[in-house]
Amino acid sequence: MKSRMFINKLLTGVVAFLMMAVAYAGTPLWTFTPDPQFPPKVSVSSTGTATVKYTVTNKSKKKHTLVIQPQEGVSQTQPCQLEPKGSSNSSCTLTLTITGSALPSHGISGGPVLCQTNPDGTPNPSQCYQPSLANSLNITISTATLVSLTVNPPNAQVVQGTTQQFTAMGIFSDASSRDLTSSVTWSSSNNSIATVSNTSGSNGLANGITSGTATITAISGSVSGTAYLNVTNATLVSIAVTPANPSISQGTTKQFIATGAYSDGTMQNITSSVTWSSSNNSIATISNAPGSNGLATGVSVSSTAITITATMGAVSGNTGLTVVAAPLTTLTSSITSLTLSVNDSTNAAALTGTPRRIFIINSGFSPAINVTYSLSSALPMGSSISPLECGDIPARGTCELTITPGSMPTVASITLTVSGGNTNTLTPQINILTYASVYQGGYVFSVDDTTPDTGSISGKVASLVDQASSIIWSSNSSGTYDGGISIWGIADNSTATSPSPNATSPVGQTATQYTGQLNCAGKTDGSCDTNNIYVYYQNDATNAPINLSYYAAGLCKEAINGYADWYLPAICEMGYGFCGFSTNPTLQNMQSNLVDFNNLHLLSGSYWSSTEFSSIPQTGAFLQIFNFSGGTQRGDFKNVHYGVRCVRGF
Repeated sequence: MKSRMFINKLLTGVVAFLMMAVAYAGTPLWTFTPDPQFPPKVSVSSTGTATVKYTVTNKSKKKHTLVIQPQEGVSQTQPCQLEPKGSSNSSCTLTLTITGSALPSHGISGGPVLCQTNPDGTPNPSQCYQPSLANSLNITISTATLVSLTVNPPNAQVVQGTTQQFTAMGIFSDASSRDLTSSVTWSSSNNSIATVSNTSGSNGLANGITSGTATITAISGSVSGTAYLNVTNATLVSIAVTPANPSISQGTTKQFIATGAYSDGTMQNITSSVTWSSSNNSIATISNAPGSNGLATGVSVSSTAITITATMGAVSGNTGLTVVAAPLTTLTSSITSLTLSVNDSTNAAALTGTPRRIFIINSGFSPAINVTYSLSSALPMGSSISPLECGDIPARGTCELTITPGSMPTVASITLTVSGGNTNTLTPQINILTYASVYQGGYVFSVDDTTPDTGSISGKVASLVDQASSIIWSSNSSGTYDGGISIWGIADNSTATSPSPNATSPVGQTATQYTGQLNCAGKTDGSCDTNNIYVYYQNDATNAPINLSYYAAGLCKEAINGYADWYLPAICEMGYGFCGFSTNPTLQNMQSNLVDFNNLHLLSGSYWSSTEFSSIPQTGAFLQIFNFSGGTQRGDFKNVHYGVRCVRGF
């Protein structure tokens, strides 16, 4: 009979689990919303490109990095990074580039298929989602052909030795237009007068060599467009550098412009043609790199101005630049304390060592300059923190620090001190825990490393010392046994939906539910059990309140080691036997992880649990006998004296 009941329960549990799994599988972990400005339905010419955008929103409590499955003619500009649901950055913009020349001849109907990444960055085909049919890609190839090319500016003049950027705009048969500067072929009618570049990154950049006029031509297939470049032999007379004598904050930039005055009375922007220099690179640097010529960066504070110079040949111009202290800004941390599990899953399945993240946030309106961190002591061997520093954090910007635990715990909290040149100082704490680590007033015996990686693990600790070595389970106001009382919903067969004992059972030992009492999972939820016991003895017992030191659960309602949220553990929080086997206990428990684990033997002797014995709840409760050989769980009468070791969650 017992075997049949067990099989029925097992089958019921399996069916329930499968139903839950199916329901979960049908719920997308991320969803797609098309951007109306870049819709998924678009027509692209065979030589053109188009952009499609979706807003992807995380519907799960885990972080995701997402990439699309390969699809002809479709490319993703960058991976989609999603923070957990409900947090900032829980959505991203998925930007897709559609390349006409790479599309299949029939176009595209469907997708994109967006997947969780594998460790190597490739898409994991077992965890993918795509937009609804109405919002899927619908890409057709248009037959538009290039009709004309317009080169701008149509007429330009430069002094020999300087440059002029030309652009090519293509006009197509469907009236669309597109910048083709980087895809056309450029040429000059006379390379001795002017040359023009076909090098990637500088396509269309003409260089004046000597005086005269050259025709600049852009060609794509049989279509071409032209412009004219007049190169004069005027000589450079002077260079003006603007703005004049500016000040910038440390860590910020300033763009300088060089304007050349020539002998023929013309003026020309020669910012990209001059050579830039700083009189003191330790105070400010200035760039000569293409695309950022003349961009100065404040490095350190100086009470006097340095000189920024623009030089071409024998002619130069300069101005001053003062670097001042950056305005103060405020750093905040996403958490004040980060607690992690060691990575020791080979010895204990729950100790998975999930890397966890701290966000350093610049909440001010000025850049945070040179933000660095230090540790009060080294992380345990095998643990690491990255990156090595935050550097400059822009206003309203964030620096993400990732702590990756190894197999060794911290001995004490490690202080992470974070500060910048113009910021306050932050001091979040780091703890890496294993079983028996001393943390928040007790020995760690339970760890939950499945919490979001933007916060700490959770778990449970047992008090460092006994709260009593000999005390009864239930007491009257005189400190002696009260004859027994059934407490609502804390027996070993009680659940949150079916409390026991209750108003009708067991016969002869029923219970009354008093205000504040809950329906408890009696053998696994000691916090709930303790609450119900405390409510009765505090408010409803004869001559209540009963002195907390008179009964087992009462001792756990007193402050211990600076914490006031202790409770008498339920029987399954204490060990196994009644609660599963040593190899597969119902819960992470004190016997397994403070006695058996690595032969710690931190507990021994007999201790009350908060779980009543379901057959005689009025007079009986469970106790745990801690022993290095495996421990024992059994019931006894509430008037017998046993020890108390309180626990709490963190």
